[in-house]
Amino acid sequence: MTAAGSTKAMALVKRTLVLSPVAAPRTPGSPPRCCSWPLTAWPCKDWSWARSPTASCLPQPHSCSTSATAVCLLCPQDSLSSSLKTCYKYLNQTSRSFAVVIQALDGEMRHAVCVFYLVLRALDTVEDDMTISVEKKIPMLRNFHTFLYEPEWRFMESKEKHRQVLEDFPTVWGRYVKKLEDFAKPENIDVAVQCLNELITNTLHHIPDVITYLSRLRNQSVFNFCAIPQDSLSSSLKTCYKYLNQTSRSFAVVIQALDGEMRHAVCVFYLVLRALDTVEDDMTISVEKKIPMLRNFHTFLYEPEWRFMESKEKHRQVLEDFPTISLEFRNLAEKYQTVIADICQKMGCGMAEFVDKHVTSKQDWDKYCYYVAGLVGIGLSRLFSASEFEDPLVGEDTECANSMGLFLQKTNIIRDYLEDQQEGREFWPREVWGRYVKKLEDFAKPENIDVAVQCLNELITNTLHHIPDVITYLSRLRNQSVFNFCAIPQVMAIATLAACYNNQQVFKGVVKIRKGQAVTLMMDATNMPAVKAIIQQYIEEIYHRIPNSDPSSSKTKQVISTIRTQSLPNCQLISRSHYSPIYLSFVMLLAALSWQYLSTLSQVTEDYMQTGEH
Repeated sequence: MTAAGSTKAMALVKRTLVLSPVAAPRTPGSPPRCCSWPLTAWPCKDWSWARSPTASCLPQPHSCSTSATAVCLLCPQDSLSSSLKTCYKYLNQTSRSFAVVIQALDGEMRHAVCVFYLVLRALDTVEDDMTISVEKKIPMLRNFHTFLYEPEWRFMESKEKHRQVLEDFPTVWGRYVKKLEDFAKPENIDVAVQCLNELITNTLHHIPDVITYLSRLRNQSVFNFCAIPQDSLSSSLKTCYKYLNQTSRSFAVVIQALDGEMRHAVCVFYLVLRALDTVEDDMTISVEKKIPMLRNFHTFLYEPEWRFMESKEKHRQVLEDFPTISLEFRNLAEKYQTVIADICQKMGCGMAEFVDKHVTSKQDWDKYCYYVAGLVGIGLSRLFSASEFEDPLVGEDTECANSMGLFLQKTNIIRDYLEDQQEGREFWPREVWGRYVKKLEDFAKPENIDVAVQCLNELITNTLHHIPDVITYLSRLRNQSVFNFCAIPQVMAIATLAACYNNQQVFKGVVKIRKGQAVTLMMDATNMPAVKAIIQQYIEEIYHRIPNSDPSSSKTKQVISTIRTQSLPNCQLISRSHYSPIYLSFVMLLAALSWQYLSTLSQVTEDYMQTGEH
């Protein structure tokens, strides 16, 4: 598209945004139009302060996949026509970076801008196609707008395939050389740089207008759409995000929602721990080789060429291409490197300790969960504080951070009893289950179902003790993207525990929360009152299912009583049966994302409900 065409296109985009009902608030301090929230529930009254895309009180845009076949993830899929789904598919195929920010827009404006982009892309393709004769091209360009009203019109003769746009500035470069390609000749390098500087100087004149335009925006998703840089990632960092999406779709969503440089630090942190975990899980690696690898893994971060090519695990690419990951680790600020290397060393030593060791006591259970999950919580907390998005206390209180990890890990272990048994793994502490049966696998026998449920309830009661620390931790968070990142897995976990409590199905099959329930939790858990209300809702469900005959019943009631004291007495969660433009999502799109997002909404919820990746 030419410079003039781009200018006209942006003018139309501005008109589209202004016409949108969510482009500005109704009155100062009120929510945007189309917002279903009452005025008293609107979290921010100072719109002049809330212009920053990192303002934590503002509603965040939801994310959408940028895979070639993706559509808007948080729009109910049945609400999109097949033709609109196809439009989103074409949007993702033709421009992943634009697809990300367009799909982050609110409400019907998202569809309008999607269609607007595709119409201009089609027009631009005609202009760029040099195989179309001038005699045919000129009338096509002039009459293209009329084709919008011709249902059967299509053009089958184009040979163009998203050719990169080339700008033509003859009035500038013509004063330096005769032909534009002459700038590539060594003898013309000086005048080439002079021309380059002149064009950059010309471009800089637009910045005051850009600042003025951005300062007028009120809707968060519109601000993000207009303010996002389009190509800011190195090739190695893009590869890291590709691996992130390949190894954990659920984590990819919340990690890519984080703000600023913290996003890259957490992405690299995750991949380093994923590589370490891949070594631990690979049963084809001998114990003699595995233990020293685990203990020394942190040193590989500083060895540019180290890689491991012998793994048979599903996600072995993070080991085979570890030089790319370690390169981005070394590109991080030193404050992030220090945290990641320290956690990697401690986790590797802990994993090595449990290679040949069973979880015997409840202390062993806590220790194992600390190594594989608590350290993750501690490391993330230190990264949040190092980024200055959160207060130093968040990173300093290792007890609360550890509880965040333990609560998630214990929930996974409890839920995955049958799967772990079928694969020969044992993570339930013998100190507990040994009082009920001789072998852990005996719980799967029908004659032992009553004692199995009693043991299950005892472990769930043990896990509930971490909730007060979880509430304390979350209440300290100030950055919206960090809050979403931390809160969503926690509310999914409490919902999972409620589903498992006193439930024989844990020993017979898969226990999971409903997909619709999972989506509601993801979209509701965006502020502390809502999270407290969710926790209160599910602990009350557990409380009303406590059998009087259960050996742990008194302890369960006691811990629930403690949790109640931390919940707001008037906290009520209003579940939503439809999607509103104002819902806070767990993804903020603040950088050019050329990596892949989720392909369908069911994949997101399935990961949260079935995998052990919190």
